[in-house]
Amino acid sequence: MKKIIVMLAALVCPILLYAADNDALLAKIESACSKLASAQASFTHVRTTAAKTSVTQEGTMYFQAPGKLSMVYDADLFVINGDNVYIRRGGKVNRFDTSKVPSMKGLSATLTLGMAGKIKEIAETNNALYNIEDGAKEYKVTIAARAKAPRGYSRIVMTFRKSDCMVTSLETTEFNGMVNSYTLAGFSKNVPVDDSVFAIPEK
Repeated sequence: MKKIIVMLAALVCPILLYAADNDALLAKIESACSKLASAQASFTHVRTTAAKTSVTQEGTMYFQAPGKLSMVYDADLFVINGDNVYIRRGGKVNRFDTSKVPSMKGLSATLTLGMAGKIKEIAETNNALYNIEDGAKEYKVTIAARAKAPRGYSRIVMTFRKSDCMVTSLETTEFNGMVNSYTLAGFSKNVPVDDSVFAIPEK
């Protein structure tokens, strides 16, 4: 019996330590990000299809807590403003109410909650589990779906720089094989952001 208890302890202790590490790092990231009211940064967006064809675009990202985010490309535009999402890509325009479109709710939540460092909420929204790795200069967060689904994300990987827990990269992999990778740089934190960048165009 004593031998069995020792064996069980050897199995359980690493799991408890693993959970404790995750909780400690999660609290640190959330605490730092809670101080972020607004941000502006340049970004590079690589969109890769299941057939492995890629398109790379650049632009400027604007964020305002708690639920506004805008990504301004040369010709394209992506805006999240509360429950409203606006996408203009290649001359084609789509508008969504995230309360009625689950896939858009997942996308909106992943981006806005990511900026806010709310990892656990992202995982819950995507029915996923999360793990946080403590690297030399960054925290790497991996969010993996619990089960395969017709749509949504199978995997989300985010990195937060250790100095201030700002998001430096985000990669989403959809169940259909589509991968969107964003790299952020040149941050300006808690600066005034013109609310017009979050306006949903009427046409």
